[in-house]
Parts: sequence; C-alpha cells; structure tokens
Amino acid sequence: MKLTIRHRELFEGVVHICFWIIFLSLPALLPKPQPHLMPFGSRPPFPFDHVTFLPMYVVLGMEMAYFYLNYCLFIHLFRNRRYVLFVLANLVTMVIILAIKHINDPHQDIGMLLFRDMSPFIFLFLAGTSLQMIKDQIKMRNEVLENELTFLRNQISPHFLFNILNMVNSFARSKPELIEPTVDKLSNLIRYMLYNTEQQVPLSEEVEHLKEYIELQKTRYNDRITIVSYISDPLPDCHIEPMLLIPLVENAFKHGTALIDAPEIHISLDRTPGTISFCVTNRFNKDSHENTSTYSGIGLKNIKRRLELLYPGKHTFDAFADKEWYHIQLTITL
Repeated sequence: MKLTIRHRELFEGVVHICFWIIFLSLPALLPKPQPHLMPFGSRPPFPFDHVTFLPMYVVLGMEMAYFYLNYCLFIHLFRNRRYVLFVLANLVTMVIILAIKHINDPHQDIGMLLFRDMSPFIFLFLAGTSLQMIKDQIKMRNEVLENELTFLRNQISPHFLFNILNMVNSFARSKPELIEPTVDKLSNLIRYMLYNTEQQVPLSEEVEHLKEYIELQKTRYNDRITIVSYISDPLPDCHIEPMLLIPLVENAFKHGTALIDAPEIHISLDRTPGTISFCVTNRFNKDSHENTSTYSGIGLKNIKRRLELLYPGKHTFDAFADKEWYHIQLTITL
C-alpha cells in the first residue's frame, strides 16, 4: 500500500537522523591513521576528526549548513541540468567554510587543511546529492505508478457506464416506469465513481454500491436470471480501493447471461480480521467461443493490474472455467 505524505516525511526524517548518527560515529568506527606515516606533519589527517580551534558544535553546524544548502538549494541546479553552476556553488561554499576555519587556525598547514578538513565536505556533498537523486527516483516511480493507476481507474468509468446505459435503454423500450428509480440508482453509482477515485473508501461504502448494482440488474432481468448473493457485514475499520469489486460482478452479468438457457450468478463476500474474500460464479456457454474468449477483456485485465499496484504480495486472484461455471476468486490481505 502506498505511504501517505505524512508517512513519507516521517520516513525521510528517520533517514536523516540515521545519516547524522552514522556521520558522527565515523571517527570512532574508522581505523586511526598512524601519525608518522602522514605526509603533512604530526597531526593525523583523520577525515572526520572535528578537533580544531573552533568548538565542535560550530564545526558540526557549518557541516550541517553546507549539507542542507546542497540538499535543499543547490540540488535544483542539478535537476535543471545546470551542472557547472551546481559544482561551482558547492566549491564556493566549501572554500568559504574552509577559509573561516583557516582564519581560526592560521598556523595550520594549507595541505593539512585541504587533506583533512575537505574530506567531510566531499563526503557530505556525495551523500546529500545521492540521497536527493534516490528520493527523486522514488518520487518519479511513484508518479508513474499513480498515473497508471489513474488511467486504470478512468478506464473503468466509460466501460461501466456503457453497460449501465444499455440497461436504461432497454427499460425505455419495455419498462418505462422503471426508468426513474433506475436513474436514481445510476446517479448514486456515477457519483461514487467520480468522487471516490483518489483514495481508499470504507468497505461498507463499496458494499452499499455493490448491492445497488445488483438491485439494478435484478430489475433489468426480473425472473429471467437466478441471483444468489451472500455479503457479510463489513467491519467498520476496513478500507478498500473503490470500484474494485463491482466490475467483477458486472463481468459476470455481461458474460453470464448471453446464450444461456438458465443463467445463474452467485456472489459472496466474506470479511474476516485481516482478509477480504470475494467470489463471483456464473454459468456460461462453454460451446460459445465468443463467450469464453471475451472473459479476458479490459475489465479483468484492469482489475489484475490495479491489484498488482495496490496490493503487491497481499492478494490472490483466480479466474477459471469449470465445466459450465466460470469462477472469479479474490482474496486481499489487509
């Protein structure tokens, strides 16, 4: 399931805290160099040794200031492909900070200053730039997935409405007195599709509209089709992607009523703690090639892809034919 903006910000904050803990721990974790092997005199050029004439919290403050200047400000130059300005901005900032440190420690050898004091800033430059690049890649991937999800959701609307309007059209010819109550139920379904597409909804809301859709179909077919439904009362804390169950029932009515002598559809929804089990079974004409081949159309492909995006590793989806029955079984782990 996708993280909310608040959770993503919390996760990013934890990453930053862990980063600074590791950064401050490096002097103790890395092996101490031997002073007599150092080319710049007796002071060991330990890359993360903060011992200077400046207080440690001042040095750390300058390092953190540089890190977040690069992380929050200079990185925009990199994103806009202004690479020369990006490198120059970082170099100028490093030089200014090193100059401040040199003023407070004028007796320090310039070679020592560059070798030892430059190391933390190079590390911070690489770390900050890498973190932002990883963050940008994750954001881009999420946007691609969200765009695909929006496309899949929008695909449902015309596909679903087309079938419903066909139903209303049939009422206009044979049962005009049913048009008004049918349009009322249809308007509720359309409102549900239009205004509940960007976030999950309570399962009870999906169930309510699922029942309305079943009632519409019962009105349409009257006694010409047997509809058996068992839908358990959903728990109040259960949420689900909108328009995930209704298209599966629509698929059964679309393919389970044509060229069949005694059409029959069974619908069951069982909610247990942690899981949703949904099953739709309908008779189908196994001798009709057209009837069997269209089961893999846009509706089921759409649902399968949405499940892959929204519930990766947390669902099972089976669609198969067994003699004269076609089964769709969906289980979602919450």
